[in-house]
Amino acid sequence: MKKKHPAKVLIIDEAAAAKHFEILIPLIKLLPWLLRLVLAGDPDQFSAFALSREGQKWWFVSLFEKMKGESWPRMLLRRCYRQHHMLMQPTSQLFYHNELEAEYEEPSEETKALLRSFRRGRGVGFLNQAQQKVKLSGTCHFIDVENSVCENDSTMSSKNHPQNQCAEAVAKCLISEGVDPSKIMMITGYRANLSDLRTMARDGRWSEDELEQGVDLTTIIASQGLEKQIVIMTVTRNMRHDQALAYSFLTRRRLLNVAISRPSQMLIITGHWRSIMAIPSDAILFQTMTFMKSHWDKQPEFLLYAGAAPYRQLLEAEVGRVPVMANANTQTHVG
Repeated sequence: MKKKHPAKVLIIDEAAAAKHFEILIPLIKLLPWLLRLVLAGDPDQFSAFALSREGQKWWFVSLFEKMKGESWPRMLLRRCYRQHHMLMQPTSQLFYHNELEAEYEEPSEETKALLRSFRRGRGVGFLNQAQQKVKLSGTCHFIDVENSVCENDSTMSSKNHPQNQCAEAVAKCLISEGVDPSKIMMITGYRANLSDLRTMARDGRWSEDELEQGVDLTTIIASQGLEKQIVIMTVTRNMRHDQALAYSFLTRRRLLNVAISRPSQMLIITGHWRSIMAIPSDAILFQTMTFMKSHWDKQPEFLLYAGAAPYRQLLEAEVGRVPVMANANTQTHVG
């Protein structure tokens, strides 16, 4: 920085995720000329990142969060421009004291067209192992996966292949409905589960169009700052695996907040419902899922039962679908 043009205003974005020294270094350097300091961030999503437990202990509460608790002037940006009202409600209620306001009361016209297409065919879905139909009909669903066995890899990261199979079936159904693959993101909290999703894609289970046009496969941490119209999230862990999700990433408020605030139009969750209902009622995952069920069951049914894998896609003729939400230059057919 040239001394003859010293900055008088310092703006630090994502300040809630910055370590103390990352804020103090530019602040001290500019202090003789500085007239205003602006810190922007969300302490209810991510704190400063550290690999060691000692670092996590020191950086769990950021300088931004400490200043927020003091008498410094502060302002909450209440208006939510990402999600429509239905999707935003759990986030606002559970993480922001019901202070957020949605810019959009209803889903986009594209999403409404997709829902109309669902209704014409009474939903879009797939067949489970018992040849039972599992059909999506709304913008928010939890799909209960039977026999969702969770495994650990050598690094103790978790994967759940049956839940991933269900998530894959959902994505393929949406794509066959005409949804542009680049508008879909599949997220998970575990590196091993992400690796399993990518292996499924590489093993010929996805068409070239689906891979090239970009169904995003990523972790919740890596999805911070991103948004997609449709997000499919896998819970991964279950009751038999680790004492009712006691150590799951989804018991962490900040990560769960990030996960459910990524979609702008539609959220689909695959998991094991009984495992979630078995955890303590004061756990954030339990509170979030029960709130979603009570809030969203007023619309098309929130909780769906997928049965057991493998899953087979319904033929287009069975549900009478008309493609919508498609990219003008894309014609994607999955059969």
